Amino acid sequence: MDEIARRAAGVAGQWANGGAVAPAVAATCTMIGIAAQLPPEAATAVGGSVGVAAGSVAEAMVGVGYRLWSDRVERVKQFTESVSAEAGVPAEDVLREAMEDPRTLELFAQVAESASRALDGWKIDLLASIFVRGARDGANVDVAAMVFDAVRDLQRPHLRLLQILSEPNPNGVEGRWHAEHVMAADEGIGEAFDALISKLAAAGMATDTRTKTLVWYTGGAWTLTELGRQCVAYLAERGAQLNTKS
Repeated sequence: MDEIARRAAGVAGQWANGGAVAPAVAATCTMIGIAAQLPPEAATAVGGSVGVAAGSVAEAMVGVGYRLWSDRVERVKQFTESVSAEAGVPAEDVLREAMEDPRTLELFAQVAESASRALDGWKIDLLASIFVRGARDGANVDVAAMVFDAVRDLQRPHLRLLQILSEPNPNGVEGRWHAEHVMAADEGIGEAFDALISKLAAAGMATDTRTKTLVWYTGGAWTLTELGRQCVAYLAERGAQLNTKS
């Protein structure tokens, strides 16, 4: 075996020897287009197609692919474990139930795909919670899909703003929040407030209760919508730290 093939096979060995994955993890990976394992032959073939001088480069490229793959599989594993914990039954049982309804199965596939790309554990747990609520109650599948669409692109600053809006503003009329009050409550939000609140409003999670007129409108008086409150409830039940400044 030449040098590049040996190196590539070594990386592939790490890939293949990562250990057996649970059936639910393997099924979910297959469903969303992630290989459960990369055969050593695949990486060896990569090495065999280039010159020995390029060995270190080829090994690095295979290593990059391995890292991306392994990270995504690990997120799928966390997702299925969270689904199981939320449902109180093995993830395999949840999948069997999902197969009985096309809408539930499609929701599972979409949520799992998003979870496989999530970079924070809280989001993976949140997505699992959203799915289980819809999957365990067929009447809520469409509602769960709406919540999923609303939260799939949220980041930590959005969650911090959600947390603020979920509580009455001691300095606002009827507990509503104005920009200056939000920024006083969380200085880290600062100039990003407009962008953050626009995202929440576009997702239907926050609403401006102040009447807009060309003459008198001077800024929003914000509160959460019912959808926004549902999202906060999902996060609170999963124990997510909404106001973590990171």
